[in-house]
Parts: sequence; structure tokens; C-alpha cells
Amino acid sequence: MAASFSGLTAPFGTLEVRLEQPAVATLAAVVLIRERTLLRRFLTGARAQLTLFGLYVCVGVASSLTMSPDPAQSLKITVWLALSVVAAVVAGVLVAGGDGTDLGLSRWIVAGAVVQSGVAAMQVASELVLGSDWGVLGNDAPLGKAFGLSWEPNLLAISLAVALVFLIVPQLPSHADGQGPSRRWRDVWLVIIAVGLSLALSRGGIVGLLVALLIAAPAVVRSRRLFGGSTAIRDFAVRACVALAIAVAGYWSLGALANAGVGLRSGTAVVEDTGPLSSLIPVASPPGPSGIVSPNPAGPSPSAPAPSTATQPQSVSPSPRGGIGETIELRIRNMEVAIGDVLRDSPVIGLGPDSFGLRYTEPTCQCPAHIPNLGAATVYEGGLLGFAALAAGLGLVIIGLWQAKGYAYLGALVVLITGYQFTDALRFGSNWVLIGVSIALTIAMRVPAGPAPPDMP
Repeated sequence: MAASFSGLTAPFGTLEVRLEQPAVATLAAVVLIRERTLLRRFLTGARAQLTLFGLYVCVGVASSLTMSPDPAQSLKITVWLALSVVAAVVAGVLVAGGDGTDLGLSRWIVAGAVVQSGVAAMQVASELVLGSDWGVLGNDAPLGKAFGLSWEPNLLAISLAVALVFLIVPQLPSHADGQGPSRRWRDVWLVIIAVGLSLALSRGGIVGLLVALLIAAPAVVRSRRLFGGSTAIRDFAVRACVALAIAVAGYWSLGALANAGVGLRSGTAVVEDTGPLSSLIPVASPPGPSGIVSPNPAGPSPSAPAPSTATQPQSVSPSPRGGIGETIELRIRNMEVAIGDVLRDSPVIGLGPDSFGLRYTEPTCQCPAHIPNLGAATVYEGGLLGFAALAAGLGLVIIGLWQAKGYAYLGALVVLITGYQFTDALRFGSNWVLIGVSIALTIAMRVPAGPAPPDMP
């Protein structure tokens, strides 16, 4: 739950430490010292997945050292990713050493989502009543786009969609710890979280939830006897429809209010068309044959290779934005530039984690540009090798969950993968806790855990 509060950080020198990171480091040390038997059991059962994820991290190290304009910055992001992968191992070891269930993780995910939805509601209410900009992305929408306790609205929406999956998709008793909330409270939590999802004004979370439910539906129907027969199917269908209806209705209602001028701040205007999209502004010359990248804040030097037409700066000034910000054209532009650069300069290992913003400035905000798509970002940062390793690792986790009939966890991972096609945030620890527990549940299905060692806390 703490990991899902990705917007809460503490400064530590030049770093921003997230809530779960000290806990992960501490628990990893405890596991190494006290729980070596459980660690070996998990590493053996997850050998293929962890090898692929380890390769993904190692490719990031290689591209950071050889291709990034700022190796220290890229390595910092790679270390963050590595610590998140360690979180997967720690979570997997804890679950593998328990009674074969998820030790209540799904309940904590739902509890965290309820807290985040409440915070998001307060943020939007403050914006509407007091004109406050606390916890909302005011430069992209006059009303809504709440952060909750997440790093940004897209991450809030995706984390809430994950929680909704656990309220909608039934779990096997061998996966879920205890009976969970009663039917009435389950429905109350579902409504609260669905409202929170709408307040984030993010398509990624809603689309991710829809895709996950479409994949889970036939699986639940086929295995209905395991989940309670026709009652389970009816509950699944009703809750799925209610959650999606609330999320979509809230999304479009906030958009309509914004377009009507509700919540509009002084100095901004509601616009339907912002005109031609300005191109990215290069801030570093492209990598040469040696792989050395030379920073050039003034733009490419006369001797540097000319950027492609897609990256030539234009003189178009961005218009004031209002309503629900339209970012599809911006996303496609950045993806095209990213894929073109990496295929030209370093298709095997990529151009380094978090290096796109070191090479380009986003003209609409005069800030570092980003790649808002997990697939394109993975190829850009880790090349085809990094992309293949990550895709294969996630594929094995999904196949294992399907075989173990862990449809709720499978749906949660589908939400993440789908939602991150609208934003790139796989390095956050909450994702890898979910991945680690998913692997442990599939291991428990293949090999009974047996009695826990005497020193198991």
C-alpha cells in the first residue's frame, strides 16, 4: 500500500526516496540473513522470469554507461529499477513462505485505493470551491486530473483500476487470504474507487480496466464452478458494468463542466484546437559511431547531423489549454522520434534509461520531453534486447497466472501493461511487488510449500 503512494517522497541528498524503498532494502537484508531456504525456493521456482528481468536491468546499465548523455542520471534510474525488482523477490519470498495465499496483499491494495480516492475527492472539491490547485494538474484541465497520493494522475488512475480488478474478479480461496470484505462493503469500496478513477481524468486507467475485464470474463465463466457458480458470474458482470459506468460518466461529466468554463482559472482559455503541434527541441547532438553523446544546450551544432523533419523546431506557440487536454498527437510525435532515433543509433541496447528528456525539450511546457508509452520507452532505453527480455519475463508471469487460475492477479497485470501504453512507469516499486506475488502464487500451485522453517516470523 505504501508503494502505491508514489507521490510521497523524502529528500535524501539529491535523491527522492519513496516510502517502500527503505523497507525493501531492510527486508532484503533480513531475507538474506534469516530466510535463505525460502529465498532458494523462490529463486529456483522463478529462475526463468528473474533471469529475464535481470537481463533487462543489465541492458539498462550497459546503455547508461555507453549511450546516455548523462550516465549518472541514467544509472540512478537503473538502480531504482533494480531496487524495484528486489521488491519483487522480497514479496515473492514472503508469500512463498506463507500458507500459499497472497497474505492479504489484495486487501491492502484496495485499502490504499480507498484512501487515494478520498484524497482525490478532496483535491477536486478544493479546486471547485476554493479555486485551489492542490493536488490537481491545473495546466492540463480546468477541473479534475487529481493526483491523489500518486506521482501523477495517470498513475493514480492505473493504481485505482488495479484495485477495482480485485473487487470485481473473483479469487480462488487458495490465492486470497481470508474472506475479504462483506458483499455490502465490497460494493461501497467499488463505488468510491470508481469515482476516484473518474477524478483522475485519465484514459489509461479506464482502458486498462476495460481490457482486463474483457480478458477475465471468459476465464471466469469457464471456471465458474470454482468461484461459486452463476452467482459469481452475475456479481462479476454487475460490478464490472457499475465500475465502468461510474468511471466513464465521471470522466465525461468533468470534461463537459470544464468545457463550459467551470473551474477555469484566470489567464487560461478553453480551446478545442491548439493549432499545429510544435516539434521537439533537440538539446543534445545525436550519438556518433563511438556512442559518445555531447550535450549541446543551444541545439545541434552546424557540424552535427541535421535532425529529421519530425524534430525540426517550429515557430508555432502553444495556445492556452483548457478542457481535457488532448495529448494523442503529442504522444504519437514523441514515439515516432524515439523509435527513429534508437533504430538509427543503437537498436540492440538502446540509448539509456531516462535519456529522452536529456536529448529533447518539450515545447509546450519548456520541460524535458518524455516517451508516454511503455513499449516505445523500453525500446528507446534498452533497445530490442531490453524490450525482448521484459516482454518475455512478463509473458511468463501471465502464462503462469493463467495456468494457476489467478485471474484477479492476471487482470491486475493486464491493467498495468495496458495503462502503461498511455504512460511509462514500470520502474515504480508497486508494480514489482505485484509481479513478485504473482510469481509466488504460480510456484505454490506447482510445488506445495510444505511446513515453514522454525525461524519463519
